Amino acid sequence: MKILSKYPVLIVLFTVIVLFIFFQCKNDKHAPINQDLSVVKSEIAKTNALFEKQISELLLLVSDNAEEKTIQQKFEDLRITYKKMEWAVEYFLPNSARFINGPALPEIEMDEHTELEPEGLQVLEELFYPYTPQNKNEAVRFLKKLTNKSNTIKVNFQAISVSRDQVFDAVRQEFSEFRVWEFPVLTPPYRELF
Repeated sequence: MKILSKYPVLIVLFTVIVLFIFFQCKNDKHAPINQDLSVVKSEIAKTNALFEKQISELLLLVSDNAEEKTIQQKFEDLRITYKKMEWAVEYFLPNSARFINGPALPEIEMDEHTELEPEGLQVLEELFYPYTPQNKNEAVRFLKKLTNKSNTIKVNFQAISVSRDQVFDAVRQEFSEFRVWEFPVLTPPYRELF
């Protein structure tokens, strides 16, 4: 009893700390969220729909023999649209990403003794800068392949679930590969996640 009367402040403080720890452990507000982030998926779907629309518009311009500057401007718009969803495509669909924005060099599969033709935005860039009518058929062919890859993105993102941890990891991975000319655009729905 002497100890209790000697240190009453210490006992009250100890009791408050024990109660605080008890209520914090009981509170479940910091539980991890494993739900599907539909806002992220819908934003990717919107961006991909715009990407597919821009591919179709560019395909029409090339087919109609539009001016070089018009084709180049539409191509730049297409590239910017892809950059808005590149972080997700690179993380969730790395094989498709390779064919959308991979290097414009042939890829050799050593196991199968085959050479894969380069395709995607970087190949189109070489065809459009400078653009000549002789490149028309090849540009149309690569734009149609790009449309198929856009459909792949649409189908896959309808089927997969996206968690907060995956979004954070994908954005972190994109920032770790940061290049000044390829800065990923984080629109407001993504900023709200963090």
